[in-house]
Amino acid sequence: MEGSKAPSEVGSEPSGIKVIVVGAELKSLGDIISFGPNAGRIFRRWSNGKIADRLKPLSIDLEGHGFKIHKWTGELVHTQKAHNPDPDAPVFNGHRGELHTVVFNYAKDELGIPIHLGQRVLEYFEDENQAGIVLESGIKVQPYGPLNYGDFDSFH
Repeated sequence: MEGSKAPSEVGSEPSGIKVIVVGAELKSLGDIISFGPNAGRIFRRWSNGKIADRLKPLSIDLEGHGFKIHKWTGELVHTQKAHNPDPDAPVFNGHRGELHTVVFNYAKDELGIPIHLGQRVLEYFEDENQAGIVLESGIKVQPYGPLNYGDFDSFH
């Protein structure tokens, strides 16, 4: 999620930020991902808590029953109790693709960060005066600030 999460954390001034993504489309594929309280604090800050509110219904609710661990036979081995919820530091456990879609759409639609899909990076360059990337299309991208290249294929 780094590719869309990093510029989202910059805040409401995304001037000059571009996200270059290898994948040609955002796919809602993946396994489970967990964000602990530290990440939850960050999500809670975004858009006055609205992003955390969107992530919550997509997350597995462990309150009241905890996380039950079973053997392959079905025998219950252990129940890990859920932590007491902290509204300022929520925990999100859910489907990677669904949670990623919320963050991706926030960066793209609400912050207006341009996200360029289907862009393979062929080369990175850096010298004393400039740094950037060269895309498969031949386009040279030189950021005004830090360069963050997100390979979203690794997150699906």
